[in-house]
This record gives sequence, C-alpha cells and structure tokens, in this order.
Amino acid sequence: AVFFHRQGEIRDRTFENQSFRASGLSLITAAIVHWNTVYLNQAVQHLRAQGTAVPDDLLAHVAPLGWEHIALT
Repeated sequence: AVFFHRQGEIRDRTFENQSFRASGLSLITAAIVHWNTVYLNQAVQHLRAQGTAVPDDLLAHVAPLGWEHIALT
C-alpha cells in the first residue's frame, strides 16, 4: 500500500536513485509503525484509566503494522 506509484516498481536507472527510493519507503513505513505504536499505547492507557482490563499477554498479539487509517496520498 505504501508503494503505489509506478505500479509498485522501482524504475530508477541508477543504483543510487534506487537506494534513495527504497530508503524513503523504509522511512515512511517506520513512521507508520511509530505512529501506530504511540497511538496504541495511548489507547491502552486510556482504557486502563477508565478501569477496563487490558492484559499484557493480550497486547503481545497486537502489531502496529496497520495502515488503513492513514491517508497515503
């Protein structure tokens, strides 16, 4: 989903430009994961502050890799 431009293909001719594009995609992916991690933490803290039990062993199965809530354009 992050790589939608040019049908998901890196078409840069030089290795240096290909590396720049791949690094940019990695940076965007890392930013999404970071945002989701921060937001999930805030959501869990909010639930716990309201008295809702959120077991730590359940959180081990939650991954911050979703992107449906982020506008990529």
